[in-house]
Amino acid sequence: MTRVLALVSVLVLASPLGAAAQPSSTDARVAEAVQILPADLRAGATVVTYDKATGARMVLRQGTNFLECQPRMDDGFTRCYNRSLGPRRDLEAKLKAQKKSDREIADAIAAAQKDGTLKPAAPGMSYRGYDKRDIASRTCG
Repeated sequence: MTRVLALVSVLVLASPLGAAAQPSSTDARVAEAVQILPADLRAGATVVTYDKATGARMVLRQGTNFLECQPRMDDGFTRCYNRSLGPRRDLEAKLKAQKKSDREIADAIAAAQKDGTLKPAAPGMSYRGYDKRDIASRTCG
């Protein structure tokens, strides 16, 4: 009987029915990215990530409001910001992929703003959340 139950479980999980019941990796990343927003802004936020090797922008979910979010990044933070900052984030990602230093990236952003190829950031609010799992795993001296 145990073998039959195990076999049925494997078949259900491998079937389209089982796959539909489990959230996709993209769904999980979208949920992670928007969790730091107030509830009324989550459904409309665009969620993006960047390819580490090329800096190419990848839209995980196209939104309908003024916010863009990024799932947890290597620094442990999840970020949401006004979509007007998207071009700046795109440039930062491309420069990081080229292994530029933080100073080189800051200088390139400043130069792009000065020559008009990148608009200065508009005043606004952004959200940044740090993963609680990381806080719990750290010890204080």
